[in-house]
Amino acid sequence: MHILLLFCPLSSFCALLLSGSYEHTDQKGLFLHFDRLTVIDAMVLWASFMWLITEGLSLINGLTRVGVALAWLLITIVVFLFPAQRQKLYLLPTLFKSLKSRCCRWSTLVMVIIPLVLLLIALWAPPNNWDAMNYHMARVEHWIQNANVKHYPCHIAKQLFLNPGAEYCMCHLQILSGGDRFANMVQWSSLIGCMIIVSLLAQFLGCNRSGQLLGTVFVTTLPMAILQASSAQNDLVAAFFLAAFFLYAFHFLDSPVPRNAILLGLSLGLAILTKATAYTYALPLLAFIALTVLLRTHRKNSFKLLTMAACLVVIINFGHYTRNYLLYNHPLAPTQYRGLNINQSMSPTIFCSNLIRNVSLHLGTPNHEWNDRLANMILQCHERLDLDITDPRTTYGTVLFSLFFSNHEDTAGNPLHFALIVVSLLIVFLGYTSQKRSICIFFGILVLSFVLFCTVIKWNPWNSRYQLPLFILAAPAVAAALTRFDQTWLYRSVLGLMLCCALPWIIWNHARPLYPLPEIMRSTFSLSSLFQDRATIFTVPRRDQYFVSFPEIRQPCIQTMQLLGRYRCNSIGLIGHEGVWEYPFWVLAREFSPGRTSFSHLNVPEGPYSGYNFKAVPQVCALIQMTAERLELQSVEEQIFRKIWSTGPFDLMTPLPITSSSSTAQSK
Repeated sequence: MHILLLFCPLSSFCALLLSGSYEHTDQKGLFLHFDRLTVIDAMVLWASFMWLITEGLSLINGLTRVGVALAWLLITIVVFLFPAQRQKLYLLPTLFKSLKSRCCRWSTLVMVIIPLVLLLIALWAPPNNWDAMNYHMARVEHWIQNANVKHYPCHIAKQLFLNPGAEYCMCHLQILSGGDRFANMVQWSSLIGCMIIVSLLAQFLGCNRSGQLLGTVFVTTLPMAILQASSAQNDLVAAFFLAAFFLYAFHFLDSPVPRNAILLGLSLGLAILTKATAYTYALPLLAFIALTVLLRTHRKNSFKLLTMAACLVVIINFGHYTRNYLLYNHPLAPTQYRGLNINQSMSPTIFCSNLIRNVSLHLGTPNHEWNDRLANMILQCHERLDLDITDPRTTYGTVLFSLFFSNHEDTAGNPLHFALIVVSLLIVFLGYTSQKRSICIFFGILVLSFVLFCTVIKWNPWNSRYQLPLFILAAPAVAAALTRFDQTWLYRSVLGLMLCCALPWIIWNHARPLYPLPEIMRSTFSLSSLFQDRATIFTVPRRDQYFVSFPEIRQPCIQTMQLLGRYRCNSIGLIGHEGVWEYPFWVLAREFSPGRTSFSHLNVPEGPYSGYNFKAVPQVCALIQMTAERLELQSVEEQIFRKIWSTGPFDLMTPLPITSSSSTAQSK
């Protein structure tokens, strides 16, 4: 029955959509018409209301099923009572009015079928990415347990300080549905939003209907977007809000009115709330907006509106950054994390190193010989520059540089799409002089964003997913550049190439395969060990799929929670470290334990927590120890716990004196 409560936020979205519709009359009568911009407006406003509900209810510890459902119903009523009808100034023609061309029909078919297949995967497979198990989904469970999003004692600092925008949405879906069946839908919905925005940006750059469809197919067939769309990560969510920020920025420059300024501020604020990389990608466009407004004759009103937009950005992020500041004396992160992803040194040669290594993430091919040869060339280039290719000042942690072909959502490259971007850049800046000025400006902003990314962010193998917003934003510019030739054969060739290259990532997702991997392709694509022997997401039990990225702990996790279920222990303490997979414990507790089980991190090193006013340490009936020391005794406040059972990396501990059931378990 809980799943019916999802109607509450869905009704709010429908209300926002209807409030942005307009009446259109033709020979058949009066009907409501939705344009693409209406949908994006509704998505951004819905996300803004979601943030408002989360932060508002959190202040009164009201982040509960009843509180969230009532809040969404209230918003639905308010939106229906006070509709904000769209003015004709903002209307844009519908993309799919008529599809007479065969190419257009094929493009539409591609951009409908691929998202539907990804929707199936997102709903069928559980969230199982490493980060999702470590902190994305785990922090959601703690928020639901605490009925607020305040910081709590935790061994995994990422659950606290990292930007929580995507998880806010997951939290609402999880509260209302009673499970994580819809957790992956947040990323999938963001993919749909990105497709719509790209078509609008392509229209802004002068593309006809074929060009707009080509840009949308570019996004739909992007390997990293395909893999991310069925996961519980946040890269597509950040890409959606950044793309919306670009869309509203150009609308604001064309028409500096309050509506556009509000949506500009909301989209940028939500992008930053979702992922910190939004700072680097948004800065060049912000500079362009400021410069454009400064050069205008009537600029006073525009600057007032930009100030209002800036205030919205600050307001949206104020709650999270205040909680960080109260805990860490810094709005962004604790001391040990502040420079972890930021380059510690910069020079022209170091910039070249970062540029080459970031580009190389998209140059891996199924040909291992080519990959090794190219990797050696990059290594020799660094030697000539007298640079260490794994310089810790510009490289995350101790990761080694290598060039490889990946079908994993953390490290997959976009080789074909990268090649299309390079070709389009050459067409715009070198080979085709009659390009519109807007395309050059658009590409220039994206190039500056990438330059800033290489300047600020350390290199690591998963930078390719951090670059996902750039690839999505490049789609309309690529479409504009390629369709200027007006050659049907070129359109068909590019469309066919993108579709063929997309299929393997759809079918053989490393963590969520649709079909068994043929023997001949095992040297090219990799699957988790849980999907060997011709297994797929349809044949492996959902419970086991949570462990695809760390199968070694599957049995220890299950055995530990089964034992705790037999003890009827519903208040469990966790003692661990930064790399612990916490979320599977929550999932298994719902299966094996009667009633609702609570989890609390205990014996967290004081450090930054010393001055923070946490609630009293909860009483627990058992401890799960996941530390390297594997102590026989643990002291929590005035209570002593003794290890009674071990399996894999986990120790089960109960309070002294040991109960008879514990003694039996120990003897076994």
